[in-house]
Amino acid sequence: MCAEDHGKLLDQLRGGIGIAAMANVTNGHFCGTYGKGTAMVQIGGYGTERYKDDPAALEEFLREEVKSAKRSGATVAVNLLGGDSQALLQFAEAFARAGGDYLEFNAHTSTPHRLAMGLGYAHLKLEKQQSLYRVTRRLAESSSVPLLIKGRVWTPGESATRIAPDFGQIALELQRAGAIGLHLNIRNEARREPDLEVVKEIRARSDTFLLASGYVGLTPAGKVDLDKAVADVAAFLGAGVDLVMVGQAALDSPEIISSLAARLAEKP
Repeated sequence: MCAEDHGKLLDQLRGGIGIAAMANVTNGHFCGTYGKGTAMVQIGGYGTERYKDDPAALEEFLREEVKSAKRSGATVAVNLLGGDSQALLQFAEAFARAGGDYLEFNAHTSTPHRLAMGLGYAHLKLEKQQSLYRVTRRLAESSSVPLLIKGRVWTPGESATRIAPDFGQIALELQRAGAIGLHLNIRNEARREPDLEVVKEIRARSDTFLLASGYVGLTPAGKVDLDKAVADVAAFLGAGVDLVMVGQAALDSPEIISSLAARLAEKP
């Protein structure tokens, strides 16, 4: 698919909302049921190694998941992670044959055993970034569906620290490696708020398609609040985000997605 075709696809997403991938939650049924009114739903994340030995079963599984997720009327992305290149490519190919729309490589998870392997958000640390760019290039060159990369800006927990010094440079390098977009979780758990400054940092360096999630629709006390969700979407888009993804609020109160979509549709 050429850059012009990618641009047309992304134009259909720009300014919308989506459901962010949450492991063991966002399967096809969840996304198909609660994703109406969104521009994108994300199934997964899935560790690719567990599916490596039975490609036929993998494709059948993904076909059912994609079909179920598309009941939402949204485009469907799959969040995948793993360190085995062959398993990653096999999974990507099966997803494409199953009718999926976007791949999202997970450089986000904070699972200890993944971090110990240099995966998850360890990929974003300065010493691991070249590895991330190599994975990005290989997936982008080998897959017939567009590639997104998901990461996070801050480590999880109340003692959150910034993972990488320059996310503008990361966005630029991922774009050069063939990713059509970057999805960042910008929540800072130490401050209990999203980090919109990093969005401005990225926009100063790159025009990559930017998805962002982080406390959308959540009060500082962790309560789901529709009015705050509407305000958060406006703030994210105003800062330069292209597609606003909802995570924790959708987990706690899935119905907020359709309510949020309806409220946003009322605005000019």
